[in-house]
Amino acid sequence: DLEWELEQGRRKSKRLNEYVEKVGHVENRLADYLEMDAEDIVSELCNIFGFNPTKEIEFEATATITGRVSVPLADLSTFDIEDIDLTVYADSHSHDVDVDVEVDNISML
Repeated sequence: DLEWELEQGRRKSKRLNEYVEKVGHVENRLADYLEMDAEDIVSELCNIFGFNPTKEIEFEATATITGRVSVPLADLSTFDIEDIDLTVYADSHSHDVDVDVEVDNISML
């Protein structure tokens, strides 16, 4: 369809013009970049081009979990606390976080 092709051409032309403006802005700032820290330069370039880079930071957390389990008196002599199938979940509501949770040890108090 000819109208669709024309619209696509207009969109591509607009995007190219925006890109050329951004490159021009960078070219105008090249002399200033010589006096700036690398971190500031990267930050400004990301700002100019609309990038939002992320960096993965590895972390380790320690949690203490306490609880109670009801065991029938008839089963008490054969009960082993390590037989409890404990499932623990961790999540974050403030960031995009990938979390692996592992229960290392379970013991009676």
